[in-house]
Amino acid sequence: MRIVISSAAEADLASIFNYTLTNWGESQAKAYLDTLTARFAWLSANRSLWRERDDLQPGLYSHREGRHLIFYREADNRLQIIRVLHQRMDPERYIKA
Repeated sequence: MRIVISSAAEADLASIFNYTLTNWGESQAKAYLDTLTARFAWLSANRSLWRERDDLQPGLYSHREGRHLIFYREADNRLQIIRVLHQRMDPERYIKA
């Protein structure tokens, strides 16, 4: 399954990288971003473990990685990464129905 990252998720990842860089340094920022992107690949290979989030949007799924929630969906045999939000963020505010 091909992985596609939305522009909003790209902005989320850039923000996560910059925050981690500022607070914990470059090696930690790179390592955490690598962990998140590795989780995208894992999700694409483990469809049976997806957690539905129809409460936010039909066909939406989420998975926790570290202190972040990855929101994604499947379309045309692609894993679409919609957002990567900190656990303290209200997903209803950032996920449009």
